[in-house]
Amino acid sequence: MTEVYIGNVNHDSKSTRGWFIGHFINDLTSLRHSNDVEIKWDEPRKGTRRDDWSVSETATTMSLVISGKIRMIFEDNEVVLNPGDYYVSPPKIPHKYVIDEDSKVLTVRWPSIPNDHSNKGSQ
Repeated sequence: MTEVYIGNVNHDSKSTRGWFIGHFINDLTSLRHSNDVEIKWDEPRKGTRRDDWSVSETATTMSLVISGKIRMIFEDNEVVLNPGDYYVSPPKIPHKYVIDEDSKVLTVRWPSIPNDHSNKGSQ
């Protein structure tokens, strides 16, 4: 019988800011270790914001709003995402965000590469 991993995102992501699958899982034999994808569960509170530009150099990112309301800010566009809304961003697209309501968000980034994602100062 194939082993199945049963986990909890709140427990499994305590030391990785919500990320629970990806290259950063130190146990290389774990089903959660992957160089292909990284997955994050986040429950940001109203008023949380990212003021510096954040960008992935190689990875594509998809974030899906499960509940709440999030304002995504790109260099030339700002959009409000409600439950069921998501965005897909190619590499090298800086973004910021403001959480307008307590939210739940699932983010998937691929591939999972060490040091690929960084914060950039205001541009």
